[in-house]
Amino acid sequence: MTSILWVKWKQLLRGPWMVLGLTAAMIGFAFVVGSNFSSKVEIPVFSKLSKSAANEIIEQLNTSDNFAYVLMDKEKAIDDVVDNNAEMAVQLDDGEAIIFLASEGSNASLVYYELHDAYEKMNRDAIIMESAANLTDSEREALQDNLNDLSEYDVFTIKQSGFQAKGAFVYDSGLQGVFGFALFFVIYTIAYNVVTILTEKKEGVWDRMILSPLKKWEIYAGNLVYSFILGYIQISLVFSVFKFGLGYNFYGSFGKTLVILIPYVFSIVAISILVAGLVKDINQFHVVMPLISVSMAMLGGAYWPLELVSSNLIQTLAKFVPLTYGMEALKGATVYGYDWSALFYPMGMMTLMGVVCMVIGILLFRRKAS
Repeated sequence: MTSILWVKWKQLLRGPWMVLGLTAAMIGFAFVVGSNFSSKVEIPVFSKLSKSAANEIIEQLNTSDNFAYVLMDKEKAIDDVVDNNAEMAVQLDDGEAIIFLASEGSNASLVYYELHDAYEKMNRDAIIMESAANLTDSEREALQDNLNDLSEYDVFTIKQSGFQAKGAFVYDSGLQGVFGFALFFVIYTIAYNVVTILTEKKEGVWDRMILSPLKKWEIYAGNLVYSFILGYIQISLVFSVFKFGLGYNFYGSFGKTLVILIPYVFSIVAISILVAGLVKDINQFHVVMPLISVSMAMLGGAYWPLELVSSNLIQTLAKFVPLTYGMEALKGATVYGYDWSALFYPMGMMTLMGVVCMVIGILLFRRKAS
């Protein structure tokens, strides 16, 4: 088996372009899709304050993790609310802010508190600087610097916690793109390496290998282990690029995601060997495998969150797709913060699917050989 692996790696080094191309496609699609969707809610803002005062408050407000405050004309801000393009709009005035709501919601309270904090900070600084009117310019500048430093210093450590309703949907557009396109494109990397079994059989390579000391199971194992290792390295590399290169937040569970990939990659190797065992020739494989991969991606939530799909039929069909459980486990480990006990079910389902498909696929190959 090691000799098979050695030959496969040498072949990869001589022609790595397909794998490199798929890896680049993974990164490109995931980055573009993830960056096109902001996880912050946009809040239109118009102001009766001076430009400098408005910009100061907007700068303070945009330190928020939840909202993106955008300064615009009053007419456009109000129109966005009326047309339901925005949940609310905010008017900044001297000493107060007015919130225009399309409908009452939980975000209104959060915006209120953020506006309160921003105005409180601005008023505090104004009072202190007014009291320091008799200071020299250099002393006033030093005082302003100290105020800025003070705003970044927490006198009290406040720990915030909350609860989440069971089944609540949490969306991270960046990780949705990374996970979805990585799990999708790696199918092609694995499948088109597994299909070399058909190519080698057709070209008589297997006949020559069987005459060698190699056993038939070693030939199967060498090809399948190579496909598994290559797929796992590729998808792990993509995750590492987004984690360490682009600074994506994996919520402290990067190591968990690498473990979750093991049963997923195994299940894709198994499905590929099953399809290779079912088709009559390589041409059929090239037709069938893209149809299966795209269907799995659509059903499994690679292109869009499965939580947004209301069709009971699609939700039922998704339960028979390993990509569904891969996305569930990856998002569960990261955005939902699940522990290993909660991840056991999706990982177990991927492993079970892999074992069943692998056994059936190898039996079909043996029947073809006989």
